[in-house]
Amino acid sequence: SMDYYVSIFVLANVACISSLLPGHATKEGTKRYLDSLQTANKTHYYKSWSAVDGLSLTRFGTGTYMGDTTDAIDNSYLLSLGLALKSGVINVVDTSISYRETRSLAVIAKVMHHFPRDAIVISSKLGKIPEECIPADESNAMRFLTKSLGLVANQDFKRIKYKKNKYLCQSLHPAALNYTLHFSRSKLNLETIDVIYLHSALKLAHYVYETRERVIKALEGAIDYLEYARSQGWIRYYGLSSGDDEGLIAKLGTPQHMHLEDLVAMAEKACQRHGQARHGLRFAMIYFNTRMNRASVEASQRVKGKLVTLFEAMGQLDVVPVPIRLFDPTLKKRQSPCSSNAVVSNLNTFEASFLLSASAVADRGISVIGQENVIHTQSNLQQMQLPLLPPEAVNECMPASSKFVFG
Repeated sequence: SMDYYVSIFVLANVACISSLLPGHATKEGTKRYLDSLQTANKTHYYKSWSAVDGLSLTRFGTGTYMGDTTDAIDNSYLLSLGLALKSGVINVVDTSISYRETRSLAVIAKVMHHFPRDAIVISSKLGKIPEECIPADESNAMRFLTKSLGLVANQDFKRIKYKKNKYLCQSLHPAALNYTLHFSRSKLNLETIDVIYLHSALKLAHYVYETRERVIKALEGAIDYLEYARSQGWIRYYGLSSGDDEGLIAKLGTPQHMHLEDLVAMAEKACQRHGQARHGLRFAMIYFNTRMNRASVEASQRVKGKLVTLFEAMGQLDVVPVPIRLFDPTLKKRQSPCSSNAVVSNLNTFEASFLLSASAVADRGISVIGQENVIHTQSNLQQMQLPLLPPEAVNECMPASSKFVFG
């Protein structure tokens, strides 16, 4: 029962939940803050999204994945996040319980002391359980999940080694999600997290639960828990994140492929069970750039019996796209992919890839960019303020087989 999941949190030994920063991003707060930073002569770098109750979200967000787990990197993030949020170009900050061994959560908590809570959208991710988030009196995450949460290894979760001498567990079980959600709220010092993603949910589900039947059951349980968390005011919205060639952007007909429409149907059923007027599945995070462009090229998603691209499906289903990895790391930095366009030809390939990818997204989503220091952030902010290219100019620079579908 949900009461069981809630009671489990007393095992966490983390900061008192009653003292968390109240509130969440609002329609009025996000617009007021962004307008206060932008002059009448300056291009507006945000859009008000009806899909998320009119929140004004910037075209770009900032991520907190990069960097070592040191005090120096923490301090660097404090400066770069402050710079980004004061720029008027960014009001979305993305993180995860698994980023930098939970340290990124604590950095964001410090930064948020200096900004209005109703102006900034904070997103985080669940599904991966790092050793650093378990209670101090537990020897490791695997023991905690089995002995304290009552989960079964290799059935409810799996343990993986992700770097030398470092392990984490992966699970979509409601008890694991509940524990890590409350840990995240405490570490972020936020009463309500604006957006929670199920981290690489479809890839994770297939890895842990293996059969299609068990994958569907796990996703239904995870979505049901997130609707319950919404009903308690712990989160506002939720979504799924998908990496390259998995999840929502997997090829049609492959084992990991899932139709967004089916996930929305799960969310609609769950929200009714928890007395919500509208489901909270409003975001989808995907890899997207000039090479990983399947979301805007292939008609692999079914909506009302018709196959459309993932971007089109998200538009029709009121789900906000959140592209990541806009830079294409496979391109050589000093060769422009498009000599016929005067703007693009003056950029190095790294910059051109960013501009083309960002223009392909345009006002259809919020692109999250990783940046860990002030110099990196200043460079990215300059890139973010370049005028976007029109659709025909974008496709002029793309191979015939990779032209984006705009709609």
